[in-house]
Amino acid sequence: MKRLKRHVLRMFFVLMISSCFACSFDTTHTFAADSKKGRQMPNGDVVMNNFQTLPIEQVLKLHRVKEVQTERLISSLAPVVVRQNDPSGPRYQEALGYRFLIYTAGFPGLCQMDDGKLVLTLSTGGKLAENGYLRSNHRNGFILFSDDEGLSWTQPRPIATMRSAAPLNLGGRRLLLRVDTHSLLFSEDAGKTWSQPEPIPLLSGGRPSHSDVALSCLVEDHVMACIFYTLRLPPKKGLESFFRRYDTATHTWSDPVFLPPSWHSSEGALTRTADGELVAVFRAMRPEIPLPNVAPNSDHWSGLTCARSKNNGRTWSEPTVETLYGHVHQSLLPLSDGRILMTYAARIGELDGHDYQGIEAVISHDHGRTWDWERRYILFRGTSSHMQSPQSVVLSDGRILTSFMYHSDFPWATEEQKKGKLRYVSQVAVVIWSFRP
Repeated sequence: MKRLKRHVLRMFFVLMISSCFACSFDTTHTFAADSKKGRQMPNGDVVMNNFQTLPIEQVLKLHRVKEVQTERLISSLAPVVVRQNDPSGPRYQEALGYRFLIYTAGFPGLCQMDDGKLVLTLSTGGKLAENGYLRSNHRNGFILFSDDEGLSWTQPRPIATMRSAAPLNLGGRRLLLRVDTHSLLFSEDAGKTWSQPEPIPLLSGGRPSHSDVALSCLVEDHVMACIFYTLRLPPKKGLESFFRRYDTATHTWSDPVFLPPSWHSSEGALTRTADGELVAVFRAMRPEIPLPNVAPNSDHWSGLTCARSKNNGRTWSEPTVETLYGHVHQSLLPLSDGRILMTYAARIGELDGHDYQGIEAVISHDHGRTWDWERRYILFRGTSSHMQSPQSVVLSDGRILTSFMYHSDFPWATEEQKKGKLRYVSQVAVVIWSFRP
C-alpha cells in the first residue's frame, strides 16, 4: 500500500511538472505569435515595426516631396547630435536642428526682442566669378521673424543690403539694422517699417568702420557700444580695432578709442559682465604663427583673444590668447546666472586629434576672465572651412538657439574646368540645444 501511494504521488508530481513545462511552452509560443501579429492600423494594415507612430496628417504636413509645398521655408525639425567635451570623456545630447530651404542663403544675423520674437536677416544670390566662386557683394538681403522661438518663420521680406545685415534689439518694439558697413536703419514697430538709411560716419582719412557679419554689440538704454575695425592709416599696413559708442536718441557717435596695433586684432564681440566690467573677444592674427605659402592672406588663420575694461572702454587689459588660429566670428551672450556664452566658427578646428570644421560654443564662469575650453560644445560639424556667423539667443525653457552659415563645397574641377562652375553653395542652419548648469 505504501509503495502504491509513493507511485501515485510520483506520477502526480510528474504530471504537475509536465503541465508546468507545457504551460511555459504554450505561453512562450503564444507570446511569439502575438509579437508577429504587429499593430492593427485604422485602415486595416498590420504594421510589424513599433516606431512609425506619427499621425499621417502630421507626416503629410511636415514632409517635403519634390515640388510640393514650395512655400515651405525650413526643413523638418530633426534630432541632431551635440557633443560636449569633458576631462572624463565626451558627453552627447540629442538636440534639434534644421536648415533654411533657400538657395545660397548666407551671412545670417540674429537677435531676440523683449517679447521673445526672433529676428533673422540673411542674403541670397551672388554673381559667379571666373574662378567659380560666388561673389558675395552681389547679393539680395531679406528679413524674417519667428513668434514661436524658431520653430517656424515668416516668409522673407526684402531689405536694402548687398551682403550682410545685423539686427539689434534697442528695447520694446525698437530695432536697429546695420546694413553692410555703410549705414543704419531704424524701426519703431518691430520691423514692419524702416527709416531711411543713416550713414555711419567715416573715420580720419575716409576710412569706413567694419564689423563682423553677425554684429555682437552691447545695448544699454539708448546707447550702443561696439568693437569695429578699419585699415591703419598709410604708410602703416594692417588692421586696427577700435571701441565706439552710438547714442540712438541723439544719433551721435563718440570719438573712437583705438586699441594697440600690437594686438593685431580686427572684429570684436562685446558685452558687460555681471560684475560691471566690459569684456571683449577679438579676432586676431598671431605673428608667431608661420603662414603657409598657399593663401597666406587667408583670414582662416585668425585666432581669438580676450580683453577686459574696468572704465567703460577707455582703457583695456592686455589680451589673453584664447586660440592661436582657425577660430573666427565670435559672439557673446550673457546668461541670467552671470555666466557668458561665446559661440564661434571653427574653420581650422581640432577634435580628438583630427582636423575638422564646425560651429562651437564655450562658457565663462568667471565674468570672461577665463573660458572653460575643456568643456566646450561642438554644435555642428561640416565639410567646408567656410564656417561663419554663429549667434545665439536663450529660449523661454532655457535652451539655446544658435543660427550659423556653412558651405557645401564642390572642389572637383581642375583649374581649366573651374571657369563658369559653381564652387560652393552657402546655407543657413539652426540648432536648438542645452548647456549644463
